[in-house]
Parts: sequence; structure tokens; C-alpha cells
Amino acid sequence: RLDPNTLLYANTYRTLVRKYGHVYFDRSIRFFEGLVEEHPEAILPRLNKALAYVDKMPYPKLGIVSQGKLSNKSLAELDRILQLDGACWTAKYIRAMNHLHWPRKLGHAPFAIRDFSELIEMQKRMPPEKQRDYFALGFVGLGDSYVKNRDEGQDENIAKAIEAWRVGLESYPEEEELKVRLELAEKSLEELIAYVKSLRGLEDPVDTDLTRVWVE
Repeated sequence: RLDPNTLLYANTYRTLVRKYGHVYFDRSIRFFEGLVEEHPEAILPRLNKALAYVDKMPYPKLGIVSQGKLSNKSLAELDRILQLDGACWTAKYIRAMNHLHWPRKLGHAPFAIRDFSELIEMQKRMPPEKQRDYFALGFVGLGDSYVKNRDEGQDENIAKAIEAWRVGLESYPEEEELKVRLELAEKSLEELIAYVKSLRGLEDPVDTDLTRVWVE
């Protein structure tokens, strides 16, 4: 409360909430809702409010309707952040990740592709002193979004996914998530699709731990 725009404190709090279980999710949501009311123009309280909604989404007792409501609340906050600061990397990334975790048949994958593509273009425009290793995550997510957007029996989106990961690895050769996917693509497309599917569902928690962002 004394330093609402410090990411370290808020991120640590949400990480602990996720660690200790579902009984704390609503407490986290209420806390960040209150913080946004106190600081309506501040970016980071609103960002963590959006992430608190996402943190609760995989709770197994929630049905898809309740998950959808949480998702829409999160997306509304992220949209507001991007209105305040269109160059907010984290807001764009989390919005893309939100779309990525929805079932393919519900049609969110094209929105994830849009956001990840815009994110990568934004990264390219940044000066050298603002480049970060975690920008590799944009390429990871773009490829995963193409996999989620595929039609059965059609390989066009798989090819686009592989190309996104390949381009990403050229710029970020140490990123393990890119290496794993490209290795699977060479081994078996079926295993690759299964791997992405195992990570990108509503029952799979979105990685909202931003330690990597504030450390770098």
C-alpha cells in the first residue's frame, strides 16, 4: 500500500497466494481491487488486479462460465492499462497469454496471435538498452498460439509455429522453451502438439510470476 507501483511486493504476494491455495484467491482479488480504487491511474496495481483474476482461473471447482467471467475481468483491466500505456510489455504479454489458454474451439487463438505479433513488433522498435532476454517469451507464445489455432489435418499453422520459434531462437539462443519445442518438432509433430496442449489449457495455470521481468 505504501509503494503500490513496486512490482516486487505485489508479485511476491500473488506468488504466495498461488502457493498456499484457493482460500486466498478472493483475498488477493479484493486487495488489488482496493488498491486500484485508491490509485486509478497507476499501472502496476491494475496489472496485478488483472493477474489476480488469472491466478484464480484454474481452480478446479470453477466451471467454464465462472472462468470466462474472470477472464473477461482480467482482459478489461489489461485493455485499460494499454489505453493508459500502449507500450506496456507486460500487459500485452499477459493479455496474449489469457487468450492462449482458452480452448481452441472457442476461437481465442487468433487474438493471442495478434497480441504476440504486436508484442514482437514492439520489442523490435525498442532501443538496445531496453532489450531484455525475457522478450523470448513472445516468440514462445506466438508459436504456441499457432499450434492452438491449427485445423486437424492442416500443417500451415504448425509451420508458422516452428518458424516463430526458429526466429526467436536466432535472437535468444539461450531460451530453453524455444529449444524444447524445436527439438520436439524435429522428433514428432504429434508429440509437439500434445506438449503445447498440456501447457495451454484452462486447467493449466498461466505463469503470472513476473520475477523474471523485474529482475532483468
